[in-house]
Amino acid sequence: MVSAQTSYGLRALSLDSRYFIHGYSNSAVGRFGIEMIHLGGLPANLIFEPDSVAESDEKMFLFYNARQLSHVGEGLTLLVGSASLALGFHLAYHEYGHGTRLAAIGYEPIYGHGMSEKTYQNFLSYYFSSLFDLGGWTSYRGQLFRPVFEEGWDGLFSMAGVNNSMFFSEMVEDELYRYGGHIGFSTSYVLGKLTATGPGPASDIRNVLEYYRSRGFDIDRRTITRAATTSLLLSALSYQFAYQFVKLAMGESVRFHAWEIGGVQLPNSAFYLTRAGLSYKIRSGYRYDSWRFPVAVEYVFEGESRTEISFGAENQFGDLSAKLQTIIGRKFELELELDYRFNDWFLLSGGYALYDKNNLHGERLIPSLQYGSTYHDIYLRASLVY
Repeated sequence: MVSAQTSYGLRALSLDSRYFIHGYSNSAVGRFGIEMIHLGGLPANLIFEPDSVAESDEKMFLFYNARQLSHVGEGLTLLVGSASLALGFHLAYHEYGHGTRLAAIGYEPIYGHGMSEKTYQNFLSYYFSSLFDLGGWTSYRGQLFRPVFEEGWDGLFSMAGVNNSMFFSEMVEDELYRYGGHIGFSTSYVLGKLTATGPGPASDIRNVLEYYRSRGFDIDRRTITRAATTSLLLSALSYQFAYQFVKLAMGESVRFHAWEIGGVQLPNSAFYLTRAGLSYKIRSGYRYDSWRFPVAVEYVFEGESRTEISFGAENQFGDLSAKLQTIIGRKFELELELDYRFNDWFLLSGGYALYDKNNLHGERLIPSLQYGSTYHDIYLRASLVY
C-alpha cells in the first residue's frame, strides 16, 4: 500500500474519535506522533526542492554541487525539524504508556514534569509542555470506574513507558514500509529502541526487576540492557538509517522506503517487558503486487514460556484501502481498518480492534478492563492530507 505521496510519506493531521471516547489509546496517540514527525519535516519540503535542480548545474560549494547541496540542506532540516517535535513526544508518550495502564484498571492518570506541581490530564497539553520541560512522571487522582485488581498489573505499570517507546519504533517501521519517509524518523526510532538502556527510566527498571524477582525470574539490569541493544542491532531499519546518513554526507536523497528483497521485507526486532518476562518480537512481511502480508512472532526468551503469532493482509482498491491483522496467543485478537481517500486533501478512516489482556499484545494496548478481559474498540478518524 503506497500512497500517492510516495516521496514524502502520508503527511496528514488527523482528528481521531479515540482522543475523546475513553481517551487512552496507545495506538491512536502513537499515530499522532507519526504525524508530528511529518509536520516537523514540513519546513524542509517548503524550502528545498532538490529534484528541481538540474543535473548539469556544476556550481560548487565546499564538496557539493548545487543539487547535492540541496539534498544536504534538506536532510539536515528534516533531522532538526523532526527532532524538535519528536523529542517532546518521546517523553510524553513514555509517560502516557504508564497512564494508559492505570486507566485500564480504573484510575484517572495525571502527568507532570520534574518537581513542578502543575499536572496534565490531556495528552495534547502534556505533549506541548514536554517540548520545553524536562523530566516526567505519572500518577493518578480519582477513578474512571471501580478499580479492577489484575495480577501483575503493578509490574506492567512500571514496564509501560519502555513498552510504549518500543511500540512507537514499531509504528515508525510500518510507516516507512507502507508509505515511505525520511531520515528525520531516525531520532524517534533509536530513542524507542534504546529507552530501556538510558538513565531516564532507571526507577521504572528497578520496579520491574523487583516484580520479576517476586516471580522467581533470573533477570537483571544487564539482561534488559543487552536485550534492548540487540533489538536495535537485529533490525534492518537500523542499518538503513545508517546508510541514509552516509547518503546525506554524499549529498544524495534521504527519502526512502524500507528495504525489501523479492517482495520480502527485511525483518526488524522489537523488545518488550511483559508480565511473563522479557520478549523479542520479530516482524517482517511479503509484498505481492498491491497486496502486503505482514507477519510477526513474539516469544518470551527469559521468564515464563510464551509465544504469539500475528499475521495480516493489506491492499488498496482504488480510493479504498483495507488493513487486517490477527494476533493468536493465549487468546485471539483482531485489528481491522478501512481508509477512503475522498480527494487529494481528505482521508476518512474507520476501524475496529478486539483486545484481550491475556495476550502479550493485549496487556500493552488494551484501553480498559471495565467490562472484563476483552475490549472492543470502534473508531473513526478524519485526516487532512497535505
